[in-house]
Parts: sequence; C-alpha cells; structure tokens
Amino acid sequence: MRIHKMKKYKGFILVELIASLLIFSIFAVFSISILGSFMKGYIKESKIENEDLYVSEGMTILDSLLKQGNIKVTNNEIEITKSDNTHSNITFNRYTQKIIVDYYENNVKVTSNNVMLKIKEFNVLQNKNAFYIFITCNDGRRYRRCFILKTPEDQGTA
Repeated sequence: MRIHKMKKYKGFILVELIASLLIFSIFAVFSISILGSFMKGYIKESKIENEDLYVSEGMTILDSLLKQGNIKVTNNEIEITKSDNTHSNITFNRYTQKIIVDYYENNVKVTSNNVMLKIKEFNVLQNKNAFYIFITCNDGRRYRRCFILKTPEDQGTA
C-alpha cells in the first residue's frame, strides 16, 4: 500500500485571494462613503463658521466707524461726518450683495472697502442715539446688532 503525501502549498490559492479582496473592497467602500459624509458635514459647518466670523468682523468694523463722527441715517445708508472735512458712507449694494464703506475727502471719493459679502438684506433703524442693524445672509441666516452711540452731552462728561 502506498501512502501519498500531500504537497504543502507556499502561498494562497486564487479563491482565497479573491475572497480577501472582496472583503477588503466592501470595507473600503463603506469607509470611503462614511468619510465622504463626514467631509460634506465638515465643509458645510466650516462655511457657516466662516460666514459667522465675517459678519462678526464686519459688525466690529461698523462699530468702530460709527464712533468716529456724527451719524445720519437715510434709506438704509449711514453717513458718518467727521470734523476734518472727511466723511464715510456705509451702503448696501444689492447687485454685488456687499456692504461697502466709501471714504471721502472734500466730497471726493478716496477709496472703498468691502465690509461684508454674500448679504441678501441690510436694514438700519435709528432711535435717538441707538442704531439697529439687521443683516440677512444669502442662506437665510439673520444677524442683528444694536450700537449705542454717545451723545454730545455724554462726551462732555466722559
């Protein structure tokens, strides 16, 4: 009687390789889809955070401008007149969707700055020495801020 010895294979057979590749492929597809959904959420949240930061920064700029001179509000435009024959206008351009500050010297426009971008609406209300600014972004988010300005009587006592 003869005994046949089985050969020992030094590697994987084709069926094992295909099965392992199939399992790895399924794992990779799920991993990539989960990573993609996390990336979409991260990008969306980053855009919202950036726009919040831009609006906050723009409000800070408006606050510093409003403290520089005498304020006059007409038709959602703010004019800041200073004592050195200069003035600034804060306006909203609906076409470009930007809040713009124009700087004038001797009634000649010197320069302009874009303070906020991607703005849908800009409204200004004045009640004595308080200004209320309402901003609506293109995505529907709304911001409002109240600016309290010192009256000439307050400035004399400070």
